Amino acid sequence: MPADRLRINWFSPLPPARSDIAHFTMRLLPALAERADMRLWTDDPGYDRQIEKLAKVAVYDPSHPSLNKLGEADLVVYNMGNDARFHGAIRDVLLRFPGVLVAHELSYHHSIEWDYVSRRGDRDGYLDLVERCYGRRARRLVRSYLDGGRPSLDELSKRYPFIELFADASLAAICHTQQVQQAIEARGIPVFRLPLPFAAPAARTKRPASGPLEFVQFGYIGPSRRLSSILAALARLKKRHDFHFTIFGELWNAEAVKDEIRRCGLEDKVRIAGFVPETALDDAIARADLVFNLRYPSVGEASGSQLRIWASGTPSVVTRTGWYADLPDDTVIKIAPKREAAELDRVLNALAKDRSVYIDLGLKGRDHLARDHAPERYAEAVLGLTELVEKRRGTVAIHQLIKRADSAADQLFGFKATAIKPLLSYRRRLDAFCR
Repeated sequence: MPADRLRINWFSPLPPARSDIAHFTMRLLPALAERADMRLWTDDPGYDRQIEKLAKVAVYDPSHPSLNKLGEADLVVYNMGNDARFHGAIRDVLLRFPGVLVAHELSYHHSIEWDYVSRRGDRDGYLDLVERCYGRRARRLVRSYLDGGRPSLDELSKRYPFIELFADASLAAICHTQQVQQAIEARGIPVFRLPLPFAAPAARTKRPASGPLEFVQFGYIGPSRRLSSILAALARLKKRHDFHFTIFGELWNAEAVKDEIRRCGLEDKVRIAGFVPETALDDAIARADLVFNLRYPSVGEASGSQLRIWASGTPSVVTRTGWYADLPDDTVIKIAPKREAAELDRVLNALAKDRSVYIDLGLKGRDHLARDHAPERYAEAVLGLTELVEKRRGTVAIHQLIKRADSAADQLFGFKATAIKPLLSYRRRLDAFCR
């Protein structure tokens, strides 16, 4: 290993974890490993050992003293998503050791609520964190939710997303959507918006030109993926055209979905396939006439699923909201949330009349992927943060020293060290340099 190669500590869920951020890391890892000495950190000892062919892997406990040496690397990068099963331990380390935040979403409230309330049984800790970040009124509202009242958890996640908590603990940030960028910029943290990385593969199997229409939905499918609306639209289409609809991945409530399929009279049209090998999923996407990738409400996330669809050159339908609204109009079919049913009918009826009507959108999506989402570009941008992070690291260390001096002076003499004009002037210059 050349001595001048950068050293990167990279915290992320890893396969076989059922997390799209694990796939994000694996899509980016070859380009990073080609340019830097990578060490991947996971709290799951069941990671795929094949990953060690590309990078070193360390299994960690968030409270272990060995993590004190993290800062010896040139960069420490934390991938933060909204599923506490995969990101709770990463959050605990980030809050102790500042680094580069990769903010995959805008709101992390669901993750924090699940971690504190469901996993730890620590309602008071959850309420204390809410008050520390957002004040007493927020605490009262969250207590009302915990006691079975309003607002709902979804409403709380919009009001109190907790992205401020992670941004304030970071030296710099990377994000993939405008919403997240604006939220982090508001905290005065340097943030860089990058296109999600995904290497465009060779052209895949061509979809059939005749027979039943083939529809696909895949991924980690919760209520926001609009499956109920899709099933209702397909029930209406059934009267006019033949089709098959296959659902791949993980459902938030498989029994409820099966009940919905029965109510819609679609038992002979819909198949729940669950998780399948990656190659089988890619082949199914490539053969499909349309992939459903609806999201509403969106929590400010970008979609690795959309990149996978583009890679197959398959047409897809998305909701005109958040990151999806900003996608090039000639690469996806966009429908408005308030006209979801009518616009789904319009899309499906158009396909029933001419299954080639949206083919050009899929091909242009693939061109867009190859042009703007190359992993090599993303990797170069990550490595380019080293100088900024080194400056920020020194700035944060000095701020922490001043904060301790404030506390000591207040206890000993009844005034804060920052009341001294020369020190305050230096802090202003330091803040300006940091920005």
